[in-house]
Amino acid sequence: MNMTGGIDMTEGHDMLFKWLKAEQEAIERNEHDFTCPICGAPARWERSEYNGHVHSWCTKCEMRVME
Repeated sequence: MNMTGGIDMTEGHDMLFKWLKAEQEAIERNEHDFTCPICGAPARWERSEYNGHVHSWCTKCEMRVME
């Protein structure tokens, strides 16, 4: 964490890479629900019918990733 209470860039990258790894593992298993690697709460991914992009989110820490 930095002096303003936010996360620093390295920590942010680490969190994102952990998220993407957990998301990709769930996609490979074709399981839409997975555990958020940041806070341990339930997370979910969906694939857009329009463009095939993956969107994922956590139900607790509000982490969201859109392709």
